[in-house]
Amino acid sequence: SMAQDREGKLWVGTRFGLNYTDPRAEKLIWKHQRVAGVEFARSVAPAADGSLWIAADSNGLVRFHPRTGQSQEYSLGRGAEALHVLVDRRQRIWVSTRRGVFRGEAGDGKFEFKQLNPSGTDADESFVFAAEDAAGRIWVCGNNGLVQFTEDGARRFTVADGLRTNGVAQVAPAPDGTSVW
Repeated sequence: SMAQDREGKLWVGTRFGLNYTDPRAEKLIWKHQRVAGVEFARSVAPAADGSLWIAADSNGLVRFHPRTGQSQEYSLGRGAEALHVLVDRRQRIWVSTRRGVFRGEAGDGKFEFKQLNPSGTDADESFVFAAEDAAGRIWVCGNNGLVQFTEDGARRFTVADGLRTNGVAQVAPAPDGTSVW
């Protein structure tokens, strides 16, 4: 996973942790960033406040503040291994896990995460990736189809809607802003 923060640093999550570089430098020099609770950084997402959200190995979800070096771990429940994290334009945190999809929102200075259960979700459903389109809709990929979250609720797309398979691993917003690939 790769992400660029608001200061221009390029962050890369690897199976050996988190690395970064400044792409504006004359020569790219990669540095390892130690983060408590992170050995395998599956996904990295920058937030507007300068923090990074990391879908980490066994510890799940970690919020890291590069300026201070402080990190905070968030539990999503037993078996909810974080696979991907997305920070949307409203600064909500979307976490795709082996045990469902979670959304976190700030409240009283801290984040609280709730598991979302769109129609057709079963207890063993894995969600693996999320993306936001130009209209602010969140698309989450899982092994039982593709789920679109809007302010009005959620809609699941499956083979019955034209998908070739219910197992969807990636999605990307199309340049037209009205569809996804």
